[in-house]
Amino acid sequence: MRLKQLTLSAFGPYHDKTIIDFERFGESGIFLITGDTGAGKTTIFDAISFALYGSSSGGIRESKMLRSEYADPNTETFVDLSFDYKGRHYRIVRNPVYERPKKRGEGLTTEPARATFYLDDGRVLSTAAEVDKVISELLGVNENQFKQIAMIAQGDFLKLLHAPSHEKQALFRRIFQTDNFEKLENYVRLKRDEIRKEVNAFSMQMQMQKEAAQLPEDKKEDFELAILPDQFISLLDQVIKDDQDLSVELNDEIRLKEKARDKLRLSLQKVTDYHDLFGEIKEKEKALTQSQEALFAAKKAKEDNREIDLEIDAHKKEATIIENSLADYKILDDIASSVVSLKTNINQLEENLNQQEKAEEGEKLAFEERAVFLEDHKDISVLLLEDEQELKRLEDQKNKLAALEKLYDQSKVQEEALLKAGKKLSQENKQVIDQRQELNRLEEAYYHAQAGLLAKKLVDGQPCPVCGSIHHPDKAGLQDDSISKEAIDLAQNYLDDLMSKREQTAIKHEGISTNLRAIDEQVKNMAKDLKLAKDDLSPSLEIYKQELTRNFSNLEKEIEKKSGLQKKYKQDQESQKLSSQKLEDIKLKIIQLRQEQIEGQTDLKSRVKQQDNLKNKLTFESELKAKETISSLNAKAKALEEKKEAIESEIASQQTTIKAHEASIESLRKRLDSKYDQNPEDLKEKIQEEEKQIRTFSTRRQDLLTSLYQNRKVLTNYKSAYIAFEDQEKKYRQVNDLYSSLAGQVSGEEKLRFEVYVQMAYFEDIIERANLRFYEMTSGQFQLRRMKEASDNQSQSGLDIEIIDSHSAKARHVKTLSGGESFKAALALALGLSDTVQMMSGGVAIESMFIDEGFGSLDKDSLRQVMHALTDLSETNKLIGIISHVESLKETIDKKIVVTKEPDGTSKAEVIS
Repeated sequence: MRLKQLTLSAFGPYHDKTIIDFERFGESGIFLITGDTGAGKTTIFDAISFALYGSSSGGIRESKMLRSEYADPNTETFVDLSFDYKGRHYRIVRNPVYERPKKRGEGLTTEPARATFYLDDGRVLSTAAEVDKVISELLGVNENQFKQIAMIAQGDFLKLLHAPSHEKQALFRRIFQTDNFEKLENYVRLKRDEIRKEVNAFSMQMQMQKEAAQLPEDKKEDFELAILPDQFISLLDQVIKDDQDLSVELNDEIRLKEKARDKLRLSLQKVTDYHDLFGEIKEKEKALTQSQEALFAAKKAKEDNREIDLEIDAHKKEATIIENSLADYKILDDIASSVVSLKTNINQLEENLNQQEKAEEGEKLAFEERAVFLEDHKDISVLLLEDEQELKRLEDQKNKLAALEKLYDQSKVQEEALLKAGKKLSQENKQVIDQRQELNRLEEAYYHAQAGLLAKKLVDGQPCPVCGSIHHPDKAGLQDDSISKEAIDLAQNYLDDLMSKREQTAIKHEGISTNLRAIDEQVKNMAKDLKLAKDDLSPSLEIYKQELTRNFSNLEKEIEKKSGLQKKYKQDQESQKLSSQKLEDIKLKIIQLRQEQIEGQTDLKSRVKQQDNLKNKLTFESELKAKETISSLNAKAKALEEKKEAIESEIASQQTTIKAHEASIESLRKRLDSKYDQNPEDLKEKIQEEEKQIRTFSTRRQDLLTSLYQNRKVLTNYKSAYIAFEDQEKKYRQVNDLYSSLAGQVSGEEKLRFEVYVQMAYFEDIIERANLRFYEMTSGQFQLRRMKEASDNQSQSGLDIEIIDSHSAKARHVKTLSGGESFKAALALALGLSDTVQMMSGGVAIESMFIDEGFGSLDKDSLRQVMHALTDLSETNKLIGIISHVESLKETIDKKIVVTKEPDGTSKAEVIS
């Protein structure tokens, strides 16, 4: 990229339109940017960086701070940059966000950020997303890479020289994007820790299984000595076999004892049956005696109750007389019932009257309360509709936010894929360059060899078949190592394969980049729609999501509350319509109840008088009392009759029972067998002894079976855990060795992490390119060299620098350089870094370069050497701008941009060529 013209308008300290014409400096060479301190020299860098990438060169000034505070309110703020790239002309115009006066009316309005890109084919891109995309694709570098290549900002290049190894790691991680190697190291470490946890878990399982084993006392000492897992498995397996054999022996003993016990139980049953039969005979004889005594008592009772029939007749006659008067009691009961009913009705009327009066009072109160509620909530439907519309809007925002989150996650995935593809493309670019250099070397060697063979045949006086000369004073010599045409063809084929492979990678990289840009454009549009910050979207998304969720929840609760109020409002409206009619109905009911109450009291007085007259005529106070007396008389007569029948029945029953007992006793005596007349307790003792032994053997066997089951389970689990333990331990050793190598923790070896190893390759390339300038700047005295080893094997190393001093032929630390020497070393490193980044980016063509300050620490000779090196660099078709206050530079460099600070704080720039 070669700068042509830069126009600044109301930008930084430049309050008006300022034009810087770089074409006046020519195609190459050095120009000086000089002027007052704080006048705005660095702002020129800021303007170029802002035009290309939308940010300042140092990344310090935010785009919204770029508006000149000295500018007229109506002056537009923008940067207009023209440049050539690979023979084509381009122009870009970009403005930051700033406030300007409204075109209509009073007050201020915000002018949004805009970008317009004019391409050489006549196309015009007018959105920031399109411009950013095309700029990155055109230049082939991102913003950070561009700054490393084209803009060496004030003081930054000294960091690369003096920074310790760990700070250079962070710097190279940002420049060369080696963080994936650090992520690989962390991933392997986490994987190792996970496997180590599993190894410990399986080891603990094995120990738990060993502790769970049930061992005989005579074997415990052997198990304590069994340290190795195989020893434990062998011993436990033998214990299980021994327990199985003992279990079979105990089972046989139990079966013999059970047979002996069952035989004794059979004998005991027969002896028990004999004693039970003998006892039954005794019981029957006792029952026979009791029946004989009962028969005698029944016959005596019959003799004592000869006059029972006369008593029965007397009770029945008296009951008949009372029954003849029961009709009058019926009439009395009806009158009494009606009196009670009338009293109940009168009381009920009184209660109903009280209830109606209370209902009237309550209905009036409810009517008034509903009237107040209806007046207070007459607008509830309108308020509810507004909340429902707001809820619908929030739900739409939630859907948009969810879609934005999904797209944002997709962009992160695509960014990672683009990063990987870019790294791969850079690697393949380097392979193509290296192979092309190798092919050139082979071809040159091949042609030198051919020239030597041709020169060998030349004879003075005979013409050369190439140039025709007959004199051959300086013939080419034969080469020691000849290169065949086949070797060149193989190298060419390999180069073609590498270029084809690189082309495929470039196509894939472009596809990913195109997809990412499309996604990013959608993300920006959706973020703009939701009014979210585009620069740092992730926290904005989370904050907005939390706020939206909170508002949505609160609004749902409010809608639920107002829906309930609306429902109540409608219900109360209906209730009020019915309330007036209900009050009229209550009043009519009260009048009716009072009339019924008066009529009931009159009827009650008449009924009470009839009741008193009839009571005076009757013996009993009620029909119930009369019936109770009849029942009592009949019961007495019936009891006497039942007593008579019971005596007769008892006599017959006892006679029958006596005959049955006598027959049963005779039958039982015939069943007795005297040979079983034994003591059953003796047999019970023998049976208990046998059962005791059975229980003892069973308990031992059950304990043995429990132990056997437990030990089998322990053995199975132990073997399973042991196999898993060995497998995981093997994995742990492998992963731990890998992690030690990646993390630079191999005992006795240099502490060199894998990421640093990769960075070292880049650093070697930077140092190699830096030495081309540093050697010249120091008249061949100094060269930079990466320190190969740390001072010890206990700390990370790999990115430290030392100086090779040709005067002393010794290496020494870079910190021993003087101020001027340090500046030259740092500048050489910065230039080497710029070259390396360009080569990594596919050989991008950045033909304009800027160096910001640092020359004041150089003496005259050093300044001359540095300027000579920069002049040589500029002769490679580069235009180099230097910002400095050094007076000698002002005198020696004719091409200048002089920046002047005016008394009012504004600045102006003048181009001198």
